[in-house]
Amino acid sequence: MFWFAATTLIGAFIEFQVQPVISKCLLPGFGGTPAVWTTCMLFFQLLLFAGYLYAHLLRTYFSPAAQGLIHLTLLASAALMLPIEPTDAWKPTGSESPMIHLLWMLAVHVGLPYFVLSSTGPLIQAWLSYQDESDGVYRLYALSNAGSLVALLSYPFLVEPILSVSDQSVTWSLMFCLFVLVEGVIAIGLLRHSRRGPDETASHKHPAVPQASTVPWPIRSAWIALPALASTMLLVVTNHVCQDIAVIPFLWVLPLSLYLISFIVCFDSPHWYRPKLIAGATLVAVLTIQAKHVLPASIQLIAEASCYMMTLLGVCLLCHGEVARIKPQATQLTLYYAMLSAGGAIGGIIVALVCPILLDTFIELPLV
Repeated sequence: MFWFAATTLIGAFIEFQVQPVISKCLLPGFGGTPAVWTTCMLFFQLLLFAGYLYAHLLRTYFSPAAQGLIHLTLLASAALMLPIEPTDAWKPTGSESPMIHLLWMLAVHVGLPYFVLSSTGPLIQAWLSYQDESDGVYRLYALSNAGSLVALLSYPFLVEPILSVSDQSVTWSLMFCLFVLVEGVIAIGLLRHSRRGPDETASHKHPAVPQASTVPWPIRSAWIALPALASTMLLVVTNHVCQDIAVIPFLWVLPLSLYLISFIVCFDSPHWYRPKLIAGATLVAVLTIQAKHVLPASIQLIAEASCYMMTLLGVCLLCHGEVARIKPQATQLTLYYAMLSAGGAIGGIIVALVCPILLDTFIELPLV
C-alpha cells in the first residue's frame, strides 16, 4: 500500500503544481488576458480527460503485464521531455495565431508529462484492485485530492515567493523524476502479474461480477452530469466572486480549495456525506444572498462572498456525494473516472466557450 499511496500523493501534488508553474512561464510572452487563462484551463481539462480515458482503455484491453510495460515506456518518454520551461525561441512574435501557438507550446513542453500524471489516479486504483477488489480502493481518490489541495495552497504562499520561475521549473522536473521512479516500482511489479486480462481475472475470482454494459444508462449519465454541474458551479462562482465582489489576489484559491475538499469528504467515507444537512445549509446560504440588502452595509460584502462560498461547497458536496454513492464495483472504476473527468471538461467548455457565445449577460450564475 505504501507505493500506491506514495504514487497517488506525489502524482496529485505535481499534477496541480505544474499548472501555475507553466502559467508563470507563459505570462511574459502571452500576457494574462482572459483568453490565455481560458486556453490553459481547457488544455489541462481536456488532457485530464484524455489521461482518464487512456487509463480505462489500458485497464480494459491489456493484461496486467502489458499495462506495466506500456506505462513504463510512457513514463520514460515523459521524463525525456523535461525540463518544462519553454526557451526564448517559443516566445510569440506577433505574426502567428497566439492561441494556436500557445496550445502547441503547451503540448510540446507539458503535454506528455501532464498526460501521464492525469492517468495516475484511476490507473493506480485499477492496479490496486488486482489485490483488493473492495470499495476501499476508492479512498485513494480522496488521497489524490488531498495531494492536489496541498499543492494548491502551497504554491502562492510557499513556492512562488521563494523560487524564481526557472527554479520552479527545475524543482518540478526533479519531483517528476521521483514520481517516475515510485510509479515505476508498481509498473515493474505488474510485469510479474498473471497474463490474463483484467476482466478475465475478475470473472475468474467472482463469476457474478457485472460488466460495464450492465450499468443502467441513467446511472452512467449521472456520472457525467453531476461532475459537470459541480465544475460549472465552481467556475461561475469563481468568476463572480473574483470579478464582481472583490478583486483580491489568490481569491480564486478559496473556491478551488472547497471544490477539492468536497471530493475528499465524499470519497474518503460515506459516513461524512449528510445530504439533508448539506442541502439545508446550502438553501440558507442562497436565501441569505437574496436578502443581503437587509444586512448592515459594513458586512454585506463579506456576507455575500461567504454565502457564495457556502453555496459552492454545498452544491459540490451534493453532486460529488451522489456520484460517490452510485460508484460501481472496483472492476469498473476506470470507466467511472473517465466519465467523471468528461463531466468536469464539459463544465469548463460550458463556462469558457458556450456561455460567452450564447448569453449577452452574466446570467449563468443564477441559472446554475
